[in-house]
Amino acid sequence: MNTKTALLVLLAFLIGSAAISQNYSFSVPTMLLKVWPNADASVTLEYEIEFRCQPGAHPVDIVDMGVLTKHYDVSNMSASINGQSLSTFDTSDYQGTGTGVAIPLGGGAIQPGQSGVFKFRYTVAKHITEDTGNKENVSVWVKTTWWDSPYVQGTSDLGVVVYLPKNVKLEEVLH
Repeated sequence: MNTKTALLVLLAFLIGSAAISQNYSFSVPTMLLKVWPNADASVTLEYEIEFRCQPGAHPVDIVDMGVLTKHYDVSNMSASINGQSLSTFDTSDYQGTGTGVAIPLGGGAIQPGQSGVFKFRYTVAKHITEDTGNKENVSVWVKTTWWDSPYVQGTSDLGVVVYLPKNVKLEEVLH
């Protein structure tokens, strides 16, 4: 192999290695979802998520957050990374399945080998429905956001807390 061919092979390897290292790869050691049913039939959801960017991976510079339904308003959303407020909620750049928003982390991007705490809060309208079997009851369903397996690694400590209205007794809750 001559020197020119060897340099081309080395260059191709380096370019290929750089492209591979640009892939997103992170873990979510903890995720807590807090849910508040509201009197107007809306539901407020608040996430606190710890992201850990894997060494050698692309920095976590944007977070795709799935939302429950299309009945949301980006003006009612708030987010932060490590306490730094974020203000861009992009519906057109969302790469997930279903309905959601992409939230760029800006200067708060989580670098390879580092962790960060991401918080996201939003309200979805028209989410509490009357129970068709018992008119005295209402229903609300929630599910957490998630990320595809090519991006997320490891296991998570997942918590979901539902804050009941003051007039609802715990023994009245059906699940």
